[in-house]
Amino acid sequence: MGAGAEVRAGDLSRHRSRGCAALSHERAHVDRRAARRRRHFRDRARRPGAGARAAARERARDSRNRRGCDRALRGQHARARHLGRGARGLARRGDVGNGAAEPESRCLRAALGLHRQRALDSRAHHRAARRRERALHDGRSIPAGVTELIVKAGLSYLLGSIVGSLLIGRLKGGVDIRALGSGNAGATNALRTLGRAIAFWVLVIDLAKGFVATRLIAPALLPGIAPAPPALGAWCVTVCALAVMLGHVYPLWFGLRGGKGVATLVGAVLGIDPWLLAPMVLTWLAAVVL
Repeated sequence: MGAGAEVRAGDLSRHRSRGCAALSHERAHVDRRAARRRRHFRDRARRPGAGARAAARERARDSRNRRGCDRALRGQHARARHLGRGARGLARRGDVGNGAAEPESRCLRAALGLHRQRALDSRAHHRAARRRERALHDGRSIPAGVTELIVKAGLSYLLGSIVGSLLIGRLKGGVDIRALGSGNAGATNALRTLGRAIAFWVLVIDLAKGFVATRLIAPALLPGIAPAPPALGAWCVTVCALAVMLGHVYPLWFGLRGGKGVATLVGAVLGIDPWLLAPMVLTWLAAVVL
């Protein structure tokens, strides 16, 4: 009976389902892999701290710590943080606006690139804030120093627009010196075409307006306008000199066609400091001789 039992036991062991076999080599490959997976998860559950990890997996994704998102973005290109796509940019994302809460998690939005429009809006928000801090965008007036600089530059330009040769030509019967000789409205052309007397007064007028612009207009105190601070007031002489020369070359009263501005430049230098003419004269003599 023992032998028969052994035969029946062997028959049962040979006809037993492969999935219910007691030994691992008697199971199918798929069954062995499933058992290994179940054993792996069972071992992980026995490790210390497994309950905390399980609770973290069950927690909502939006309530996780932001450091996980930072770790996910740490492998991006180094320039990504300058484009608002890095972990540091996401950490500051809540400081640029008061937008509504996003339904997706930060990691998911960073992966899909959905935060780019929010970053653009934030840059526009910061630009608007900077504009509000400026004086011109805050409803206040132009600073007093800038107002004085603009007014003096305008007066110097109008003074420079009084071209001596064209003014005397009109007083002498409507003669336009630009249609005579070289066509230049200067003292040299006046000497060749209109004579020495007229050329002398043309030279005096052109020298005088440059001198007046730098010696009188630049340091003058304008009524109703606060004086400019010293740092800005130092530019008044330079601005007035350039403005009076610009007015001579492009005169407002004579169709923006004037002279070359050499005599006006000499007068402006005389108004600043007469000793500055020495290097100019030496340079001119060297150019003539050579």
